[in-house]
Amino acid sequence: MQVLARVALVAAALAAVGAIAALRAGPPRAASRGSDPRASAAPSARASPCPPGTLPDDGVCIPVPARGAADAGSPALAERWRVYDQLPRRPERPADYGRYALPVTTAGRAPATESGDGVELAAELGAEVRVARLERPVGDAEVRYAGPLAGRPGLAVLARQTTDEGGRRRDYLVVYGGLGRVAAGVAAGARLAEGATLGAVGPAGERAAPALRLETWRVQPGVDPGSLGPAALGRSADCVRADPRNVLALRP
Repeated sequence: MQVLARVALVAAALAAVGAIAALRAGPPRAASRGSDPRASAAPSARASPCPPGTLPDDGVCIPVPARGAADAGSPALAERWRVYDQLPRRPERPADYGRYALPVTTAGRAPATESGDGVELAAELGAEVRVARLERPVGDAEVRYAGPLAGRPGLAVLARQTTDEGGRRRDYLVVYGGLGRVAAGVAAGARLAEGATLGAVGPAGERAAPALRLETWRVQPGVDPGSLGPAALGRSADCVRADPRNVLALRP
């Protein structure tokens, strides 16, 4: 019996020593990447140069607006988000449209209202609409189309305008919609200087008040802007919607 008791005591002592060693060693460590070939497939948090909720654009991290809950039940809106990207306002650009040189004289308490793919700039009926002044423009505007444009009120002028962004030329398709008339000579192929008259603001129609519908679409790299017309709008392979405040010149 004494021998059995001694064996039991020794076994208990060894078990206690093992438990203490396990406690000091801490929980088991995960296998290293080298020991598990599947670990190499895990994405690295350092792979993206921008924090979550932003996307890189020419060295600047631009915040991407979250999709609203109201959009979730709309297949049309869901498809729109999926089909093409959008370039929101750059953080360093003022949010107030009153800080920009606008292509029309605005009126009312809320002169700028986001609408669809652009902004509605409230104006008096018949107010003159001019070629917008952009930041660091290159050359004159080229009219790509003038007339009715699907999804836009009244008549519209679609113009190609070019800017110099950090030594790189960027082409934009600019939509001037909600017009009641188009000025004489404004037709596809016409070249117009900054400030040239495009037409005049038309009736409100189904909108609350007369307004200029302004949209800016940045042409994708490698795409010939001279080949683009109204059908390119919303086609991500050709152009992406950009916030007008990214390209409009600031008021002096």
